[in-house]
Amino acid sequence: MGYLFYVLILAILVYVIYRNINLYLSYRNNKGYISCYQDLLLNEDNTLQKIDDYIASQKSEESINKAKLLRLYALIDNDLDYRDTIDELDFKPIFFENGKASKSKLSFNNDIFVWLYLCLAKARNTSKFDVLETLNEKINDLHLDNRLEVKQAGAIYNALSENDTSGVDFLNDVLQGNYIDYDYDKQLIGLYKRFAAATLAYCAEPLDDYYKEDLRKFASTMIGQNYLKNLEIYDKYPPLNNETTSEE
Repeated sequence: MGYLFYVLILAILVYVIYRNINLYLSYRNNKGYISCYQDLLLNEDNTLQKIDDYIASQKSEESINKAKLLRLYALIDNDLDYRDTIDELDFKPIFFENGKASKSKLSFNNDIFVWLYLCLAKARNTSKFDVLETLNEKINDLHLDNRLEVKQAGAIYNALSENDTSGVDFLNDVLQGNYIDYDYDKQLIGLYKRFAAATLAYCAEPLDDYYKEDLRKFASTMIGQNYLKNLEIYDKYPPLNNETTSEE
């Protein structure tokens, strides 16, 4: 009995060490990724080359595909050829492990949805409807209909594409708090609501005073500034005190 107990303790210890090493490597790789996306939000020079250098330095398909979404945004923003990048982009290594959706990956990589929403808005702004459609198809292929972030991506796509009213209806539900049936990162629900409100404002849907004011707070972040400018409503919701911060 004592022998089995020590074997069990050893196995747990090995597993914990293995997980900690993986987490350390993930966070170390994420530092380079974060530097790329901050430069991209700030529209720094040579950001595309920085992203390409980061991709070349990575071995993990997870990290490579996360950076490819940043690369797609940079290419659209600079009106460069994006077709190879969007064709190669694969969300499954970002969110899946051993063929199944991973809760830990969905939590660790939830910033991907921010860039997905930004890419959708930029594609609409530049009339690249093929990008809108392809991104929507790739997200649908994940079959993660239980995730609020995924459903909101589809809603933003429908709203920006003006396909039907389902996108607007879902985004209004998000603002009303009608999302209890979905899994989502509770720390980011405020940010998701800001994306929903901004998209509804673009669609000329009525917003209450709270969200009109909150969009001005959103505009004071670099994420919000980029999204509102992509939707061409930034001037309607200028940042409070004319100050802009680099992070949400």
